[in-house]
Amino acid sequence: VSLPYIFEKGQRHYTAPYPLQPIHHHLTQERHALLINENLTNELAKNFGYKTEHIAAIPGTEVPLSAVFVPLIVGDAVIGNVTLQNVDKEQAFSQADVRLLETLAASMSVALENARLFEEIQRRNAELAVINSVQHGLVAQIDMMAIYELVGDQIRDIFDAQVVTVNHFDHEKRLNDYCYVYEKGQRFQIQSQPFTPVLEEFIASGDPMLINRGAGEKLGEGGGRVVIGDIPKSFLAVPLWSDKKVSGSISLQNVDRENAFNNNNLRLLSTVAASTSVALDNARLFAMIKRRAKEMA
Repeated sequence: VSLPYIFEKGQRHYTAPYPLQPIHHHLTQERHALLINENLTNELAKNFGYKTEHIAAIPGTEVPLSAVFVPLIVGDAVIGNVTLQNVDKEQAFSQADVRLLETLAASMSVALENARLFEEIQRRNAELAVINSVQHGLVAQIDMMAIYELVGDQIRDIFDAQVVTVNHFDHEKRLNDYCYVYEKGQRFQIQSQPFTPVLEEFIASGDPMLINRGAGEKLGEGGGRVVIGDIPKSFLAVPLWSDKKVSGSISLQNVDRENAFNNNNLRLLSTVAASTSVALDNARLFAMIKRRAKEMA
């Protein structure tokens, strides 16, 4: 639950997100307004499973004596709620108040969905611009290292990641080649490293890997290791493909905070990886043709 707006007794309040509570599950399931006009603490304990000693107000606010909760509904989903509370008296709200708040909530739900759709369109347009920029640059490249450099530099500008790596997997030698490594404003040259259990699982599945909490610990549990730099708190990796086999990866890491990446980032990075895979295959083919022409000569 995030609370973008809290107002009590003439003052704005702010708090960090917190886990869904029984009252939120009730609103999601029942999908209609809830009015509690007296014995609010006891009603929450009796009907919603709260423990009386655990019912507390947001820091800096008071426990209400009366409250009305109205869900915000978009389509089939309850996306939030609006609540009015009175901390001074019981029986503070009437059915007329509930009906008015329901009307306002309905209008607000429509406005929020319109805003969400607008942001989605803006985000998709931004993603398309990024993809077009990357693809335009890749078309002009026939050298594999130049492709790694181009993609790495572009990704640095796009994503909220302190670490960007572009890797090639040498399956014959079972080595992970670090073709592009960037961390916190600095480029690194890293020697090839043996495959780890985590990497072998990634190659075998062919699926993207998104770890938003405790990335360092989870990667370490599977036999992974941090070759250089800080331990990541968020980690996102997508495969590069060649001849129906995972031939490499592009990875993003955030070493400062968890939950740095989302499914939109995953989708965009996967699209960039698909274009990169095609460009790398073309570069390999060009190098092979060039080599054979030299041999024929």
